[in-house]
Amino acid sequence: MGLAAGLAAVLLPPLPASAGERDLRTRGTLTGDWGGARTRLWDRGIDLRLTYTGEVFGLLSGGATTGASYEDLIDLEVNADLEKLVGWTGGSAHVSLYQIDNGGRNAADLVGSLTDPSNIDASPTFRLFTVYLEQELGRVGSLRAGQIAADDEFLISSTAAPLIASTFGWPGIAAADFPRGGPVYPLATPGAGWR
Repeated sequence: MGLAAGLAAVLLPPLPASAGERDLRTRGTLTGDWGGARTRLWDRGIDLRLTYTGEVFGLLSGGATTGASYEDLIDLEVNADLEKLVGWTGGSAHVSLYQIDNGGRNAADLVGSLTDPSNIDASPTFRLFTVYLEQELGRVGSLRAGQIAADDEFLISSTAAPLIASTFGWPGIAAADFPRGGPVYPLATPGAGWR
């Protein structure tokens, strides 16, 4: 599935870009403004994001066995500013969908480690990850309710987020203590939170 999505992204012809979008260094997104469609959606309160993450790990000697693994994650996020969309002051909505694939073999199988070297490894699946409504309440904070993930808000260093390895994500000790690793990637859970 991941390979098919990657090939489609490479082989499909790009949408025409305006003159200001032609330079990758100056535009805000890789795929540009989609002929103005992205701007029109944003003006109505809808922000679409598609992120592809692929990881290749190889073990040449040592560990449980030598070999290589490839894992990928396609993350589709839809964020809605409900004030722009339907007039709900301070309201927003979020939905994220994941397509996860590891080809049946992950880096932890090669290494034989307690914590997985990959920070995207999970059972191959397509799943609804997070879906929630959030209400901003001015200076007092905001209330979020729905299917949420604890690692969106807690125990994660924002400066370590771009790094590859599960040690920079949800702590291994927390994953070992909670049933099924806790309410974190890839298993968000119903809940509410105040920020």
